[in-house]
Parts: sequence; C-alpha cells; structure tokens
Amino acid sequence: MSKQRQLIAAVDMGSSSFRMIVARVEELNGQSQIYIIDTLREPVRLGAGLNAQKYLDDASQERALGALSRFGERLRSFKPGEVRAVATNAVRVARNAVEFIGKAEAALGFPIDVISGVEEARLVYCGVAHQLPIGQGKRLRSILVVALLNSLSVRTTSPRPWRACTLAVPARHNSTSPMAVSAPAP
Repeated sequence: MSKQRQLIAAVDMGSSSFRMIVARVEELNGQSQIYIIDTLREPVRLGAGLNAQKYLDDASQERALGALSRFGERLRSFKPGEVRAVATNAVRVARNAVEFIGKAEAALGFPIDVISGVEEARLVYCGVAHQLPIGQGKRLRSILVVALLNSLSVRTTSPRPWRACTLAVPARHNSTSPMAVSAPAP
C-alpha cells in the first residue's frame, strides 16, 4: 500500500480573468485523488484590451504580465512538467499573440499553450464535470453552456462521442437583448 504525493498547477489565461490552481495529487493503490490547496484569480480583462484591429493594447498586456509575474512567484519551486498554462480566445484571436506570449512566458516562467476553441470547451467541461456528483454507474448526460467575456463554450455528452465548440461573441453585445449564435452542423 504505497502512497505518493505530487504538487501540480494549472494557469488559465481567460479573456476576462486569469486563474491559477495549485493542487496535491495523492495516489493510493493505483487510484488518484486531486486536492486543491491554493487558488488565485486576477481580473485582467485581456479581451477588453483587443482593439478594432485585433491587437492587444499595452494596458491589458501590462495587467496580464503583472498577474503572470505574481503567479510565477508562487510557482517558482515547480518543475516544467508540473505546470500547465493555457491561453484562450483573447490570445487566440490577437494579431500580436506571438510577441505577447513570449513576454507572458518570461513573466510566468513556464510555457503557455494557446489552445483551440474545441480544447477550451473540453477543458471547461472536464473542470465542471469533476466538481459534480455522479450517481453510481450513471454517466453524466448534459449540455454545458459557459458564457465567457468573448466566447461561448458548448459541450455535450451522451453515449455517442462528444461534440464541443467555442463560438465568438461580439465584445460589445448588450446582454439584455437577444443574440443569434450559430454553430457548424455536426
């Protein structure tokens, strides 16, 4: 009966806020359990810093780099394989993403993956599904819709293979008026 412990961390560079989670993974008899031990959230509003030409402005980049620098201080003792950092829609669409990611990786001290909309939706689903109680032997069957600052993530599960997509939402959309959103046909 061997018990191993390992610390891991995740950094989510969202369009509205940046989040960091530090967790302890405990393995006992081939089973793994994750225990969250620290969380940080900073309201960076990176997506709001995208101008009409799709460039991240200097102010939003400075807020982002400051947050990543603070996260990096907390993660200083971690090894590269123990941290996963991802950037989502705001960085994905930014025309100056390559330059920004270089500065962001230097501030954080770890590589940053700019993930696709499908991967973003999958990770959102996995995070929410991990927090939900699931009945004995029953599979989670749901549609998960997450409205983010500049995107909408949709993830479905059923006995069939899952489908996921992330759709762009106009940044200046008035949330009190209806909005039509269409997705590609499956």
